[in-house]
Amino acid sequence: MKAARSPAAGKPAKNPTAAKSPPVRKPAATATKGKAAPAKAPGKTATVGPSKAGQKPITFKPGGLHRSTGTPAGQKIPAAKMAAAASGKLGPKAQKQAQFARNVLTGPKKRS
Repeated sequence: MKAARSPAAGKPAKNPTAAKSPPVRKPAATATKGKAAPAKAPGKTATVGPSKAGQKPITFKPGGLHRSTGTPAGQKIPAAKMAAAASGKLGPKAQKQAQFARNVLTGPKKRS
């Protein structure tokens, strides 16, 4: 004959001092329940077409390097500020913008 087993037999005892995991929170209800959130309004962007077949067009915000260097819109960026941006002294974003302006926006180098 087999002895009757209790339901807790074979299971480790629960430790009341063990840390509990935090409860799972549900996202807050939104006004547009069941609908996708509205997309952010896009800023003014410009597009440079692909130079070769199969390349994607490049989209960017015009005037970004002027804002990064502190140059008023409509004025030419001074060579010293352009060099500072290209070297990274004005931050990584300005450095990328300067490289983009030098390589993409000015066109290919003219060969003589």
